[in-house]
Amino acid sequence: LTIIEPDVLPDWLAPTVGQGNLALADQHFECPTCFFDLYKFPAGVMRKGRRRVCDHYIHVQCAEYLKKNKETRCPACGVPFNTIKKMPDLIKDGREWFTVVDADCSGNLTQDEIEAGMGAVLPMDRVKLRKAIDMNWADWDPDGDGTIDLNEFLRDGKGLREFILRNLSALSKENMVARPQDVPQLDSHPLEWFEYWDQDGSGTLEKMEIIRAMIKSFCVNNNGA
Repeated sequence: LTIIEPDVLPDWLAPTVGQGNLALADQHFECPTCFFDLYKFPAGVMRKGRRRVCDHYIHVQCAEYLKKNKETRCPACGVPFNTIKKMPDLIKDGREWFTVVDADCSGNLTQDEIEAGMGAVLPMDRVKLRKAIDMNWADWDPDGDGTIDLNEFLRDGKGLREFILRNLSALSKENMVARPQDVPQLDSHPLEWFEYWDQDGSGTLEKMEIIRAMIKSFCVNNNGA
């Protein structure tokens, strides 16, 4: 089995919406609607007017599909939204990126906000990113208030943004494309396939785990076929 990452989000994936899938998608920095990596397609945040309704991220195309079909609720938490704000470019417009990621409009970013925002636009490994944030937080937060403000984020030489961009290769996911030998084939090795996608070792696959496994196993070209 070869899994090819699509250049265009397949239309048939967009309608897959359900509650309870936040933990699964969030763990892998994936869109909670289609389960593709967030960074692979334009991602955004859901708003009501100019204010974010929740701290989740979604593919812009998935959100637009939901709006078109009158399903204007966050697929992760169910909070209503009416507009989508596309994520700014972290390199070209760090100030605007900071503002969008600041989910509670406090003027500061917490570690959780930074982790989620970085994973929405970059191919980050969550474990590596969290470890890097923990190890370097004191350098980015010199006043020790537990958050970083815009100046601390953009600070020349020692700012968080510069650190992430400078160490992107070390913080990235090691295997961006699943290898055939890593993903058992469902038709010939159903037990191994089941255990591979049962990542929490519970002995069961919940609805959203099955949907994610099917998408990752069988979406092999740009049309989702």
